Amino acid sequence: MKKFYIETLGCPKNEVDSKRMKLAMIKEGFLPSENPEEADFILINSCSFIQEAQEETIDTIFSAIDIKEQKNKNAKIGVIGCFTERFHKHIEKEIPEIDFLVGTNRYEEVPVLLKEKFRLNGTLTKKSRKTIPLQEGQKPYSHFRIARGCSRSCAFCILPTIRGSLNPYSFSQIQNEWEKEIQLRGGNIPKEVILISQDTISQGVENLREIVQFFSAIPEVQWIRFQYLFPDKRVLKLLDLWNEFDKLVPYLDIPFQHAHPAVLRRMNRPDQPDLFFEIIEKARGIRPDMEIRTSFIVGFPDETEEEFSALKTFIEQAEIDKLALFRYSHEDGTPAAKQYVDNIDDHTKIRRMNELNSFFLEHRRKKREGLMGKIEKMMLESITETEWDFRRAQDAPEIDEIVHVSPVKGINVKEGEFYPVRIESPLEIDWEGTWVM
Repeated sequence: MKKFYIETLGCPKNEVDSKRMKLAMIKEGFLPSENPEEADFILINSCSFIQEAQEETIDTIFSAIDIKEQKNKNAKIGVIGCFTERFHKHIEKEIPEIDFLVGTNRYEEVPVLLKEKFRLNGTLTKKSRKTIPLQEGQKPYSHFRIARGCSRSCAFCILPTIRGSLNPYSFSQIQNEWEKEIQLRGGNIPKEVILISQDTISQGVENLREIVQFFSAIPEVQWIRFQYLFPDKRVLKLLDLWNEFDKLVPYLDIPFQHAHPAVLRRMNRPDQPDLFFEIIEKARGIRPDMEIRTSFIVGFPDETEEEFSALKTFIEQAEIDKLALFRYSHEDGTPAAKQYVDNIDDHTKIRRMNELNSFFLEHRRKKREGLMGKIEKMMLESITETEWDFRRAQDAPEIDEIVHVSPVKGINVKEGEFYPVRIESPLEIDWEGTWVM
């Protein structure tokens, strides 16, 4: 039986695509491998969003080539997804060691393409849904895609070119994808569902309500989380769902990308910071414990020091809780690359990023003082001999904070369950906490 290994790069949306590809591979008779040295097919689910992501993809490709040359000479290497969609001609010319390329939106076709290209039809036996030996690492949460593509035209973004226009899943597709998700998890239902897409709000509030209602009706699902909400006026209506569905966590992931109207106009983004404040004010009015996560791009073309300073003012006035910072990357094929010169040097970009990060951490330090001593219901994410790691409802998995607790003798706990924990003291990023008897 042919074995495969998947290396996933980039965002949680790529993780979802890799899971679907894995399921399709197993159904077609391939066997998952724990490491690339033993795999017949090394599949790299790539990312090309910004320069750093492209460099990581290239490094991963050459690492796979090294494995093939030194430890696994018969392996076939495939690059799949965004990087291939964007640079396939360059890859074919400059990295001939790659055996096959597959673009975006064809993840579940990969096993059939492999069978055709490498004439494997006689060597594999398809598996029925009931006999697939699936164990997808029993994390207590699941990133769940509800749409593909994006129809926005943000000046800095290449994703609509790579992924295509927005294509929301129908309700029947949602149900079908959920069935696949549970199958991948060996029947284990996650305690938390994170709803993701390139542009979540553009699916419409009523469609999103139907999705939330679907997951709210599943007893095992305790937390439902939105990610990647584009900041337009529809978010104001979406926030009413928090009044209707208790399982929606007090967490708003809404990438503003900047806070100065002139920069936002150049970015072709909503240029009304007053709307941003209105969204935040309503969110906290509905749920006073709501925490806001956003992202900013620093060093967009023509960004002045005054425009940059508007980010600090916004952080302070909006009381931002969580922040991701990105250095502007001038990407060929984006509207910005056609319209503007990349005239902010890397030294200035990095200085501004560091300066803004330091400002945010000081702001965050003061804000976090109000959480010390609070007791909250938290999800136990992982257990070791020396530590129990919990996560608050206000923190998304893999990107936000963890509360570290020393194990208590005589107490039996289980990953994925919820327990009361006291927040004690802040660490640089995470928290120390104590078990509440």
